[in-house]
Amino acid sequence: MRKILLVTLALVFFLNSCSFIGGNMQNRDERISNNLTEKIIEICENRNWTLFNDLFAKNAIKESENFLKNAQNLVSYYKGEFVSYENRGNEIEKTRIDSYENEIFYTSYDVVTTEGVFRIATKYITMDTRESDNVGLWSLFIISMEKDGHPDYAYRGDTGYPAGIYIDIQGTPPQEETGDEET
Repeated sequence: MRKILLVTLALVFFLNSCSFIGGNMQNRDERISNNLTEKIIEICENRNWTLFNDLFAKNAIKESENFLKNAQNLVSYYKGEFVSYENRGNEIEKTRIDSYENEIFYTSYDVVTTEGVFRIATKYITMDTRESDNVGLWSLFIISMEKDGHPDYAYRGDTGYPAGIYIDIQGTPPQEETGDEET
């Protein structure tokens, strides 16, 4: 009887620890993406576009065209006071090859303000062991909900995720399978 009780307790402990560990990874990923979105909102709310220099990866700033002008335009584009945000979906891409590690977050948020809803999509590199100047925000897209042609889908901006800040870029919805494939 004791043996059965010990085996049962060990099994319960093991199963709970697996879900606990998986839950911690999900919480970590959610925290990272939420913190990034909150920083973007804070910069826009405070109208301090120069702080985007600290948030973006050094190489993204170098590759971006008109980075500072686009940062100013973004802060002007964002209207109203923050009310809430909704995470519309994250994708995390992790690469490990020998000693090389890379982690990229692709995020999509709807941000509600007192003057409207803004859709934000980002590419955020949290780790790159080959090139530390790639770490940071890489791409930031924003569009007002009323201008987005696909409000029922998570906003992704330009899915090529070029370096820089982009305003009013139409997102592309995921392809739906219709079953009507041509032969």
